[in-house]
Amino acid sequence: MPYIVQEAPDCLVVDASEAVVPELARALAQTKLLGLRVQGVGQYIGLHDGNGPNDLTQVRLAGILDAGLGCFAIQHCFNPGWHASADLGAELGGNARRNALLAGYGEGAAVWLDLEGGASLGQPVIDFCNAWVDQVKSVYTPRIYVGFACGLSPEQLYEALPDVHGYGSDVGPREVATRGFQWKQHAETVLHLGTAGDLRVDPGTLRADLLGGRMPWMIAG
Repeated sequence: MPYIVQEAPDCLVVDASEAVVPELARALAQTKLLGLRVQGVGQYIGLHDGNGPNDLTQVRLAGILDAGLGCFAIQHCFNPGWHASADLGAELGGNARRNALLAGYGEGAAVWLDLEGGASLGQPVIDFCNAWVDQVKSVYTPRIYVGFACGLSPEQLYEALPDVHGYGSDVGPREVATRGFQWKQHAETVLHLGTAGDLRVDPGTLRADLLGGRMPWMIAG
């Protein structure tokens, strides 16, 4: 089945750090959460050289898309207390690009930088993000997920990252000046998917942001 990249509609999605294997994907496609049918899945790619055992693979990606779900990729984050720099951003951005390609993720789709838990503030974080974006944007559409201790103000997130045109947020009270969010998470939950098993997920809402921007993701064509 061919796959394409296009902008996601307003819909409910889940993201999971556990592997969404084809059986789980088929069960998710029949699942309702918060009164809405699940229409997409976020899966993770590695911070370092290569993907981990629960990260996105070509087989898992195909299973998600063949189940009729959209898919988007998120790079893992460090444990809290990490320090930002341009060199680190370039390293992680290069890894994100290579690991997404390794998983067969479609060119032009969104790859998310999970910006949270940092010990740095201001310019080092700006340099980190822009260096990450420079490595990713040649193949993918860079997006930034704003979590706790992201190190930047709402104004800096919008004004200091000129090649970022979309943001997501955890369940907390986050803000991005002018643009707002294309992806907003809700409280974590565990889905009981019958014979497919249980899956711990963060539900999320996709929508157009305040400037009309949407997340590009992969779907079956």
